[in-house]
Amino acid sequence: MTPTFASSPLSEAELFDPHAWYTWRADQNKIGVTPAAMAERLNASDSAIAHLRIADLLESAGRMNEAMPHLKHCLLSTNTALRAQAMALMIFNERKARAVEKNGAVDHVWAATHTLEKHLQILQSSPTQDDFYIESQAILKYNLCRLYFDAGDYPLALAHAAEAIYLSLPLDVPQLTSAIRVSHAGAAVLAGQLQVAYREYQAVGDTVLPQSALRLFSRVNVALVQLMGGDVVAAQAVIEAVLEEKSDNVPAQTSRQFIQAMSGLLDPEEEIQTCHELSRDVINAGLQALVAFTNLGQRERLNTALDAFREIHRANPIFDCVITWAQANALLHLGQIYLAAQRIDLHRPYYPLIEVLTLGMKLELAMRIDGIDLQSPAHLCQQVQAVFRQTGSRAARRGLAGVLAYWHPTAAAFCALSPCSVPELVDVALPSVFIDGRPIQIHGQSVPTRLPFLQITLEAFGLNTTVNRDQSSERERMARALTVSWGQGKRVLPVIPPALLAFHFLRMAESHGELWRLAARELVKSHGLVPTTKGGNLRDERATLEEELRTVLKGKTGIGEFLNWLATAGGTVAGDLR
Repeated sequence: MTPTFASSPLSEAELFDPHAWYTWRADQNKIGVTPAAMAERLNASDSAIAHLRIADLLESAGRMNEAMPHLKHCLLSTNTALRAQAMALMIFNERKARAVEKNGAVDHVWAATHTLEKHLQILQSSPTQDDFYIESQAILKYNLCRLYFDAGDYPLALAHAAEAIYLSLPLDVPQLTSAIRVSHAGAAVLAGQLQVAYREYQAVGDTVLPQSALRLFSRVNVALVQLMGGDVVAAQAVIEAVLEEKSDNVPAQTSRQFIQAMSGLLDPEEEIQTCHELSRDVINAGLQALVAFTNLGQRERLNTALDAFREIHRANPIFDCVITWAQANALLHLGQIYLAAQRIDLHRPYYPLIEVLTLGMKLELAMRIDGIDLQSPAHLCQQVQAVFRQTGSRAARRGLAGVLAYWHPTAAAFCALSPCSVPELVDVALPSVFIDGRPIQIHGQSVPTRLPFLQITLEAFGLNTTVNRDQSSERERMARALTVSWGQGKRVLPVIPPALLAFHFLRMAESHGELWRLAARELVKSHGLVPTTKGGNLRDERATLEEELRTVLKGKTGIGEFLNWLATAGGTVAGDLR
């Protein structure tokens, strides 16, 4: 039996007063009183408003069955605001239960929104208007925001949340306002309005108490918003600060691994933090497998990544975009060009980070000699440039450049050296393009071997690179020059042949103007074209490729003639390049 107290700690007027109610509840929470214990203290009163507040507390304690008799009292009341809040509380609880179901009944959302919209109209037209009626309207709009969020109608969710915030502010109830702000921010994220989301999450972090669940949740989301906007360093700093406060916070641990994975810094052997919500742990495991391939060439991990992503059936627009890009990336490196091209356009990217990676992925597809132009590489470069121009913070632009150069180094170098250049990309992408000097320069180092660079160049055009002699010493020199410390492990840095970039600049010159031919000529002047070797290995292949490319460079022949030659020479040429 639930014990009763001689008198309620709050009068009926105070229970109706939103400021008095939320202040009392916050004070009780500070001294460690549980919601269930607070509900027991209110049992002395039999007023309808007491029953509503008790039901609210019992719902928070996960005891909804015990709350139902109290809600029945509210539904029998003649007070339209009491009935509306009781209905909103039942819908709120049902939504929470549905969120943890594997196959939630989405059609319930529409019935719930219709119900709350009807009660909202009654409240707004009621001749009675006081603080409690304003609170009730704010709560109904708060719940409508969450329901429209579930239904994917983010503009309508934003509209309801924004008005709910305005309604709550004069009531001086920061707990309610902060909860609404979090929902407003969540809808803003999924509507692609990152700055709105950032401001709301920051406002919550500045308002609620340190160590509170709402504050920690908001700060974790601030980090994810910063990541999606490109500011990787700031995102990592926020997450580390959260973990300093609460080291066992699972969302923060999971988000740290996600941020590290997206920036290529997650240790390929680190244990993935379990987090079943939105399949966050499975996403991190798939990204970790991609990092292992990108850093160390562990090709078998590409199939590991695809297997992980295949298990994910429900995520949200943020993670759907990430999964789409990651699947396409793995498929490309497995040589599945058509499947990669088919996959990359499955979800529209909402955020600068994913937009840049998606454009980079399309450029990588186009720059493979056996690839495909989903869009003109020149237009893709213009779109990359536009994303950088629209990104206000230099830190975010540098973050975008670093992530693009890590995952799609050829695309980053192509953009950096193109007529649509981006300064931040030049800084991070150019070191990957080798300079044919004596000795050859790559990543700021001189490498005392030449044949591997010729092989990389010939391979980019699908030509024969077989050498009938031992190359172990050359491989060792290359490994010493290209293997660096990276995060908690090692990484083999990429090598991009200038000839490949020059070829695609010349390809764009035929349809986008002579400025692209000039870009090719400047590149050849600064970096060379096809490297020579001291011995006779691959001499004929090198000389012929050099001659054919220079003929195009001078404008004596076109790309079509070059590709016809390449096809007869044994190269694999996609139809789109002809």
